[in-house]
Amino acid sequence: MIEEIVNELSKNEYFKNEIIGKPATDDDLKLCIKRLTEMGFKIFSNEYEDFLKKYNGFYPFFGTKKIKAPHSDYIHNDIISANEEYKDKFEDCVLIGKGEDYYVYNIIKKHYEIRDRYCYDVNEKFDTFELLFKNIKL
Repeated sequence: MIEEIVNELSKNEYFKNEIIGKPATDDDLKLCIKRLTEMGFKIFSNEYEDFLKKYNGFYPFFGTKKIKAPHSDYIHNDIISANEEYKDKFEDCVLIGKGEDYYVYNIIKKHYEIRDRYCYDVNEKFDTFELLFKNIKL
């Protein structure tokens, strides 16, 4: 389903130049997981790893590296920098994206959440990354 959504979006003129990083390598993922573990996150979602292997940094989701937007000075954050910045806001969660809301993986409850951009409350919960992806506002 994710691939179908990305393919459909890529046909749209608005999303044609959207930020999509090069697929994450095994080394990229190992380093990312190591850094997240050092920050206190013991678990990382296999679903999100699979996503990064195809779409490493597809806006609004963070990839393993910072990515410069194709036609502006905007730099899309990487997952490590984002979690360093917001570490105190999301207890027991890995921040995986930021758009109109925050997108997190709750490592204790093992589900994905959409959190309010201003008060950080949970707006919606999803059992899979695919369902989260389908329900975000692009």
